This record gives sequence, structure tokens and C-alpha cells, in this order.
Amino acid sequence: MQALLHNLPQVNPSTYAAQLECPFTSDEIHNALRAGARYNAPGIDGLSLEFYTANWDTIRMDLTELINHTFLQKRIPSILKHGIIISLQKSHNSYTPDDFRHISLLNNDYKLLARVVARRLHPVLADQLSQYCGV
Repeated sequence: MQALLHNLPQVNPSTYAAQLECPFTSDEIHNALRAGARYNAPGIDGLSLEFYTANWDTIRMDLTELINHTFLQKRIPSILKHGIIISLQKSHNSYTPDDFRHISLLNNDYKLLARVVARRLHPVLADQLSQYCGV
């Protein structure tokens, strides 16, 4: 790890601070919402991505406030961290654990927060990696 850190270019933390730490706009959240996979199972709250999309005009301000509150306070509420693990049969004759595919159902607002943060980090990481790789 020390060798890796030694070879990475030094970056002034304030270079990206304004870009990374400002509140999310409703447009950023809406773009991340539209980028999500459709027709997936909802999380334990029962709200699917289609619900957020269909009701965007109604929930836009509340969802933006929720995501910004979580992001700026640097605390994810415990309800967002909980998920349900379910087992789906891979075939009709399923008898052993290997015959099942296990998935975790997380709330879509948590997935949306993760997607918005990842989209904001993408250009910063690309810039840093291109400097390191000489691209």
C-alpha cells in the first residue's frame, strides 16, 4: 500500500472539494434515476425505481432534500442500510444451496444515493487515473 501511495501523484484536496462536497441538484438526482435498471425488485420499503420515475414531479423536492441531508450529514439512516436477502431458484428442480441465486434487496433511495455519488466521483477518478497512467 505504501508503494502505491508513493507512486500516486499528490493532489491538493481543495482542487476537487467544491465539485465533490456541494449539495446535489434535482437534475443530478433525476439523471441518476433515469440511469437505473428498470423492472428490478423493490427494497424493503416497497418502492420501485418506476415509482420514483412516475412520481418525480411530486417527490422531486423531498427526495432531493433526503439525499442531500444524508450526503451532507455524512450519515446514512439505518433504514437505508437494511436489506433483505432472498434466494431465487436457478432451475425448477432446486434441492441444494448451489441451486439458488441469492440476491439482496436494498432500498432504491440508497441505490440512488450511491449512483449520484459515483457519477460525481467519475470525472475526478478519471482525471486522477489519466494523470497516473499518462493517458
